[in-house]
Amino acid sequence: MKISGNTVLITGGGSGIGRGLAEAFHRFNNRVIIAGRREGVLQAVASANAGMEYLLFDQDAPASTEELATKVRTRFPNLNVLVNNAGIQKVEDLTSGDMADAEAMINTNLLGLCG
Repeated sequence: MKISGNTVLITGGGSGIGRGLAEAFHRFNNRVIIAGRREGVLQAVASANAGMEYLLFDQDAPASTEELATKVRTRFPNLNVLVNNAGIQKVEDLTSGDMADAEAMINTNLLGLCG
């Protein structure tokens, strides 16, 4: 993979590993688009990195996945790198028998990618 001159979309790019990757790609002269749920966070990251752009995206909502795909195809036709980083992690009490947190993680982190 060439290290510069790419158009890169990073889901979950507003914080943590996603933000770190976005800023690293940006430093190497790539066009970077970050996507996530928290507009204020995305806007702050994009503002701190001139030329970086953001799109709202909620991996839990299938309609949001379709909307993101449409926007990306329209606005960024040269996209050639996708980092599917969005996800959630919850602290689970494995002794409780309550599967709600585990199901939420599976739905978001695995099934959410299927849109």
